[in-house]
Amino acid sequence: MKIVGLTYLRGVSQMYVKPDVALLVNRKPFFLPHFSEQIEAHRCVVAKISRMGRCIEARFASRYYEEVAPACNFMVRGLNENTGLDSLTKGLAFDNSMAVGEFAKAGEMKLSWYADGVELPGTDLAEGIDNAVAEVSRYVTLRTGDMVAIDYKAEALPLQREMVITAKSGDEELLYCKVK
Repeated sequence: MKIVGLTYLRGVSQMYVKPDVALLVNRKPFFLPHFSEQIEAHRCVVAKISRMGRCIEARFASRYYEEVAPACNFMVRGLNENTGLDSLTKGLAFDNSMAVGEFAKAGEMKLSWYADGVELPGTDLAEGIDNAVAEVSRYVTLRTGDMVAIDYKAEALPLQREMVITAKSGDEELLYCKVK
């Protein structure tokens, strides 16, 4: 299982890959890593791939996922000033750097995001889910169980200890993540 995503950095959408150890699930807390406390959260949506595909056209992409979930993509703050693949990889691919919430049927989720109980603005994804699946599949073969993450264009949230990030669809809380 791998996580491949599109994030909105430097004014353009960029692709990244995270290993399976980046996954943080089951409402476990996110511990600020030892190498930096300058971490920010990028809100995103994750599509779980349900069948293998490569070079998928956007018009057929919805056939390759059935469920989506809210997620937080944690990255080292100031990544925008750094250049090169090495800084992007180090800033995104560390352990527990992707908190993923509960999955729901694609198209049935209308998300509201909160930080410490205050609703957050901005709901535009960097790419549509179908376009993101198509774009990622141009470079990486997607297998059953892989996840494609699409970050929102909204401002990143600088993390502080004891901060709580949640995402709700209606009254149902799908994502809960406490920072420690």
